[in-house]
This record gives sequence, structure tokens and C-alpha cells, in this order.
Amino acid sequence: PIYLSGNYIGGVYLQSNLSELEKRLVWARNATLAILGISITFSFLLAWGLQKIITTPLYRLVKTMHQVSKQKTYSMRETKTSTDEIGTLIDSFNNMLTEIEIRDTELSQANQEISILNKRLSAENLRLGAELDVARQIQQMVLPRPAELQKIKGLEIVGFMQPAEEIGGDYYDVLQYEDRILLAIGDVTGHGLES
Repeated sequence: PIYLSGNYIGGVYLQSNLSELEKRLVWARNATLAILGISITFSFLLAWGLQKIITTPLYRLVKTMHQVSKQKTYSMRETKTSTDEIGTLIDSFNNMLTEIEIRDTELSQANQEISILNKRLSAENLRLGAELDVARQIQQMVLPRPAELQKIKGLEIVGFMQPAEEIGGDYYDVLQYEDRILLAIGDVTGHGLES
């Protein structure tokens, strides 16, 4: 409306064709959707490429770790495909397996040596046991028997010897020569087979 001195004198009506604006809005919408589609496609391709670079070697490394853990096979190694952090991780894993394999081999060799020494020790124990039996029998043969002690007239003599180990170096004897009686007592320092 147009007024002059308070009186209505007419009006102005503006008419515009909005088809040009609609065309621009449709173009902007389509451009936005195209950019969004391209961005999503680029992001997908980037993620797919990074998966090959990062996830696949990590997955293979984890798979190898599980196999080593289950089978206790420390000769397995993972193939290094890059020199980045994942390649460094694979190198460290392979070095760790090498160290474990070396120690496992050393333990196996030590176990074999221990087994051989154990067999030798068992044989030595048998030999020492036989020697101890012979020494025990000799010691018992040297000691006077109760029947021998009863032959000595005018004396009641009882003797007993208990070694501290399987055998000892202690000794006693009672001898009669004509009208004389000789008591012999020996005490060797220490005890066992050495004494």
C-alpha cells in the first residue's frame, strides 16, 4: 500500500519468478549429495586400503601367536611386509621366538644331560650300596660275638655298637690270651663310609 497524507493512493505489487532460485537450490542439493557420495566412497576406499596395510598383518600376527601358543612350536616366524611400526612389531615377535627357541633347545639339552647324569648317579648309588653292604658285613665280622664273650670265665661282658649312619669306623673287641684279658676300643673321628 502507498499512502499520501494519510490517504491511500494505490499499491505496488512485486512479482518474481522463483524458478531460477529453485534451480540453484536443486543444483546445490545435488552438488552436496555428490560431494557427500564422493567423500563416503573415498573414505571407504581409504579404510579398505588401510585395512590391507594395518589390519591384515596384525591379524596374521595374532593368528601366528595363537598357533605358537597352542602348539608350542617356537620355530614359526611371521613374514614382515613393511618397515613401519607393524614391521617393527613383527621383528620383535620373531626375535622373541628366536630367544625362546634357543632357550627351549638349551633346556632340552640340559634335560638330556640331567637324564644321563641321573642314570650315572643311580648306577653309582647301586655301587655304593653294595660297598656299604660289604663294609657293614666286615665291620660286623670284626666285632666279638656274644658266644665269644661268654667263653671268658669270671666276667660278664656285653657289647653293643650302633653306627650313626649305615656304617661307622668305631671298633671294640675283647681278647683273652692265657690268663690275661685285653679290651680294645677304637673311635674314629667322623662317621660313614670314609671313617
